[in-house]
Amino acid sequence: MKRMSDTMKSPLDPASVFANYFQANAGKLPGSDNKAVAELRQKYMDDFVAKGLPTKKDEAWSFTSLKKIIHRFPQHINSVYLADTSDVNIDKLSEDLQGPTETDVVDIIFYNGCYVDKQETLPAGVSVEKCMDIIEDPTHKHFSDVFGACQDDALSSLSRAFLSHGVVVTIDEQVPHNTLIRVIYDGNKDDISIFINNLFIVTGKAKVSLIEMKTQQQSKDVHYYIQQRLRISSSAVLSRCRIVDMPQDQIFIVKDNLEIAQDAKLNDYCMSAGQSSARYEHCINLLGKDAHLNMGVAYILHDNAHHDMTFQIRHNNTQGTSRAMAKALLSDKASAVTQGKIYVAPGAQKTDSQEMFNAILLSDTSRYYTKPELEIYADDVVCGHGATISDFDEEAYFYLASRGIQKTAAKKILAKAFISECFDTINNDDLARIMEHYMTVFLETTLK
Repeated sequence: MKRMSDTMKSPLDPASVFANYFQANAGKLPGSDNKAVAELRQKYMDDFVAKGLPTKKDEAWSFTSLKKIIHRFPQHINSVYLADTSDVNIDKLSEDLQGPTETDVVDIIFYNGCYVDKQETLPAGVSVEKCMDIIEDPTHKHFSDVFGACQDDALSSLSRAFLSHGVVVTIDEQVPHNTLIRVIYDGNKDDISIFINNLFIVTGKAKVSLIEMKTQQQSKDVHYYIQQRLRISSSAVLSRCRIVDMPQDQIFIVKDNLEIAQDAKLNDYCMSAGQSSARYEHCINLLGKDAHLNMGVAYILHDNAHHDMTFQIRHNNTQGTSRAMAKALLSDKASAVTQGKIYVAPGAQKTDSQEMFNAILLSDTSRYYTKPELEIYADDVVCGHGATISDFDEEAYFYLASRGIQKTAAKKILAKAFISECFDTINNDDLARIMEHYMTVFLETTLK
């Protein structure tokens, strides 16, 4: 097998940029004094160099060019750079984030990509462990989960090579039903690549809500690479909302692996807004009988933003149900991608799965790329997909004008109604209120 030094490319090649940084700093990474850990890191970096960044030749990246998005590579990496988190004010962040007032909140904060260990007390049924500590101990029960074999793609290998920061959160049925776990990505540092690996395990008959918020607004040349796994055990229920606001000169790339066991349910929502680039890749496995998924994705984009949601929903057992809806509201030169495949395994009878993607283009220069797919190997199923691209209906404008509503106000009403449909199945009042707040903010910016 060729080593990294044997396959090095030109100094401007992305693989070379990260490989050179890795060679210079590998000794500073957690677990570097452990031979097994160091060899694993080297293996992951060799894999990344051999594969290189994905290109449009890769089916999952057909509509998104990383080389076009990444104009330059940051000079710092959070695995080596240790942020000073002593002055991070969790209470102030909570106030700024429109947090709920009558809910038990567990805040998991990453500041400049570094985990802020300031949680003084945790509700019953919730435990949080740092990946940095787990990597130092190859005998830890979660070592293989956070640092073991990863999916066979370049970005997963790159993330493993630099892995330092992240958390393993375990939630059991003792958790109060009104508990909200909030993951916040914030910071103030420019010119940094951030690698984070999180694992959430929901066990027993736990019912819990999770919200992820990317709030870092002022920093420039910040690249996020996040790997995340969610395991939902039998009869457990997880409701997750992700809110991402992308200012210029930032990139947000997330890869999620989601596992839903028998009689378990995942309600998964994402609202993606801003001016820059984001990429979400989900592999959702409905593993058990009667596993259920509700999924809603909304893009509210302007300027030159490009956001991509590519996912697979894999029905691996009988009587599973899934609903996936995506809505895109695009202005200026913004573009969005939704690629979604429903896969029904042999024997996964009585599957009921639907996906629908819709876009409203508010300018002649905005673009929406969509690719709904079905791959079915069972004969007793109900599956369907569809997609539409349009502008707002002139008859709807006329109807609102007949009631004295000006066109600008009418557009906001129609836009809110269009996007809101993605989140109709949210059954948690706190999550619904937070999503409503940020949807209003994002629409004001995009429709100004």
